[in-house]
Amino acid sequence: MFSERGYTAEELEALGEAMPNRWNTIARELPPGYGVDLSIGHGTALGPVAVGGLAALTFGNDWQSQAFTRRYYLVGEGGDLERSHVYDFDQSTNEIQAGAFVTTGVEAFDQAIQYTGSVVRSTEDMTRVYEGYNRDVGDDIRVSRLRWVERQLIFHHLRGEHESTPFRLDWRLMQANADRLEPDRREYRQDRESEDQWYLSDRPEGNQRFFSDLMDNTLEIGVDGTLRLNPSAETPATIKVGASWLERARAVDTRRYKYFHRGVALDVLENDPEQVFTPEHIGAGSLQFEEFTQPTDNYSAKQTIDGYYAMTDIPITSWLQVMGGARVERSNQQVSTFELFNPVGDTTKARLNTTDVLPAATLTLRPLESINVRGGYGKTVSRPDFREMSEAPFNDVTGGRLTFGNPDLERATIDHLDLRVEWFPSAEEVVSASVFTKNFTAPIETIVIASAQQSVTWENAKGAFNRGIEFEYRKQLLPVLFTSGNISLIESNVDIGRQETAVQTSTERALQGQSPYVINLQLAYDDDARGTGVTMLYNVFGRRIVEVGAQGAPDSYELPVHRLDLVAKQRLGAGFGMSVKFRNLLDAVAPVIQGNKTVEEIQKGWGVGVGIKWNPPTP
Repeated sequence: MFSERGYTAEELEALGEAMPNRWNTIARELPPGYGVDLSIGHGTALGPVAVGGLAALTFGNDWQSQAFTRRYYLVGEGGDLERSHVYDFDQSTNEIQAGAFVTTGVEAFDQAIQYTGSVVRSTEDMTRVYEGYNRDVGDDIRVSRLRWVERQLIFHHLRGEHESTPFRLDWRLMQANADRLEPDRREYRQDRESEDQWYLSDRPEGNQRFFSDLMDNTLEIGVDGTLRLNPSAETPATIKVGASWLERARAVDTRRYKYFHRGVALDVLENDPEQVFTPEHIGAGSLQFEEFTQPTDNYSAKQTIDGYYAMTDIPITSWLQVMGGARVERSNQQVSTFELFNPVGDTTKARLNTTDVLPAATLTLRPLESINVRGGYGKTVSRPDFREMSEAPFNDVTGGRLTFGNPDLERATIDHLDLRVEWFPSAEEVVSASVFTKNFTAPIETIVIASAQQSVTWENAKGAFNRGIEFEYRKQLLPVLFTSGNISLIESNVDIGRQETAVQTSTERALQGQSPYVINLQLAYDDDARGTGVTMLYNVFGRRIVEVGAQGAPDSYELPVHRLDLVAKQRLGAGFGMSVKFRNLLDAVAPVIQGNKTVEEIQKGWGVGVGIKWNPPTP
């Protein structure tokens, strides 16, 4: 049914025949990516008035190909993991990005106004084919998807700074519009009949056309006032108050269509899709075009946040400074998931209205000119996203887990406590160490619930904590050579509590997505006199849970992946410069394991990019 009056069989046939008949996929060698960035800026002073501006354009066209295997397991009668589905994926993506940025401002007599605006647009054209064993049918299947997604973000930001000793006023106005359009995603499934014979399947994921449009608008207004209590002091004490208001609205419009088998001949179904979805095969007695949009596919959402804060920063002595304050935030969220043709009928509404007091305080000691000791406490809040509160479903792979939101989610609060020591051996060097703890109340996690295919949703755990130590340094080895890095060691634990819908296997585990260690290192050569620079970057993280195990199945872990990047630049003269970027030089495999089974191994490949830059010489 397309409306209350419905459509006749003839009208449905005409609609099905009018859809573009583009379904086939082809294998070809991908071209190299390329891009260009242009920028221009200028500033000038006219007496006491300073005016300036900067404009930039960017364009990039990048290709990426991936081939990997994904395995799905279920717990067997003996408690061991048994293979459910095994698919080999072949996926290619062409992403085109274009953007424009402009900023301009004027300053005079300690008053300043600045405007910043940008528009970013990206287009993603993806083709994906996965093939392999499906336990439900006891044989191989092949699923092909052709997907085109357009995203656009338009951003405006206007702010002002106004000084009048001992008072300062800052204000800001921000407006953003985000759109995501996915027109005509096509997906079809073929089932193996014999070694070289495949038939177009009528299973739920077959013969689909999917249309979706998302619009998200945000408006924020804020003002801050600062009073210097002793403006003539080198470091004056200050009192600062402020208020802000934010409104965000989202609308998601989704439509699903399908060609249902209504007596189509088998000798037709063994052909390529573009030979099947032709006018002579579309009709009531063959392939019937119908809409099957789900009652939970569409949702609208709105959120408002108004906040008020007051803080003070008091340098008690030259070696002791205290800062403290609190912010009060009132948030109202509402997400309505509704049937497309009956928006006032069976509607699921998620409402989350909260008021939070968020205190913060920092104590800074300077026992020596080159040493800082900081102790701090702060409370923050983490609210669920619109998507996490809507029951709109999503299933990416046949036999995979269906994902949908939870309208009963609550917001999480986080108490932070840390102690940090910083030593500055020189102006270019720093060594620091810190200990920290974070206590979570009602953290939001992805969980698996009992259903025919172990569906995935979000739920609040009872509590959790992170605690650890962090080291950071920057060391000048030579006048043109330095190294820097940070290392974090983290212990994490979550208290699952009583989750009525969850069937999690582990009663104690780390927070989902939290690694026990993270290492980032950098070695850089920078000779400004010759215009030469070379930077090597290294990163690795400890194993982390990517999917919580359910119904006796163990948790799935992403294992450590070592990444090495290299960036080199050289000034060529006459305003020209050249850069070379090597990405993921180690090209390490990113494995995901579940128990003693390998679920997934993705090798993203390495890449190299060459850039030419020109800055016009200053007259």
